Amino acid sequence: MFGHKKEHKEAIRSGEYYAVASIGFTTAAIIQPGLQGVIDLVANRMVIHRVWDKVVGLAAAYLWALCKVRYIWGETMSEAAYAYLKKRGMTVEFDTLVPQILRKDGAGICPMEEKALSAKDAVAFYRMIAP
Repeated sequence: MFGHKKEHKEAIRSGEYYAVASIGFTTAAIIQPGLQGVIDLVANRMVIHRVWDKVVGLAAAYLWALCKVRYIWGETMSEAAYAYLKKRGMTVEFDTLVPQILRKDGAGICPMEEKALSAKDAVAFYRMIAP
């Protein structure tokens, strides 16, 4: 698919993909918005090395952590996600750091963020949302 960080970031910024995940020598793209693509990776027990993601809130951070990610870049990242990922020892980069992830219409916090903030940890969050 592609080979360099710069290409991954540009694919996210352009809206071509919502996330790009490096799985060993393979690169996978998530083309739908939301968390379902990441939830599927967790359900399939995928181990992801590096991730480039459009929006990284605490909900996404919890899920990526369950995939054993070591590097993550977010075009937009919440302060809670940043703190959690750094605490886990991940290499973290972002373009924009925001206090929280809001709903698309801007009328309050994203519902998945609310669930993540109420969860004890990543496993508890996944159990709350898993199919």
